Parts: sequence; C-alpha cells; structure tokens
Amino acid sequence: MAIDQLRAIAALAVQHQICMHVDAAWGGALLLSKKYRDYLDGIESADSIMLDFHKQFFQPIRCSAFLLKEAGH
Repeated sequence: MAIDQLRAIAALAVQHQICMHVDAAWGGALLLSKKYRDYLDGIESADSIMLDFHKQFFQPIRCSAFLLKEAGH
C-alpha cells in the first residue's frame, strides 16, 4: 500500500497556487478507522476527493462520490 504525504503535498499546492485532488478510491475507508486514520492526515486540505464505496466496502454495485471543498466548483 502506498499513501502519499498529504500535508507535504498540500503545502506544495498552496505554494504553487494549484488545486490538490486526492484519489481515495481505495484508501478513503481508512477515515473510518481509529487505528489507521492517521495515514490520511492532511486529507482535509484537499480541494477535491474521489471515494469509491463499491471498492472500499466490496459492494456489488457502482457507488462513488466526487467531493469538492468549494461549492462553487
């Protein structure tokens, strides 16, 4: 499993004035874990996040979410 250092990437995004997107299609379920939540430290800095519930929770139907920090986007 490879998880990027989200806080460091967020700092670079701010420095270069670019948006930060997190593809949490698989790893997003870690947000629900007390033990592994820290792996996603900094995800709240993302401008957008992709979650695939069918992958994370092994659902037989397609169920995804594309979340945006700014409602106007």
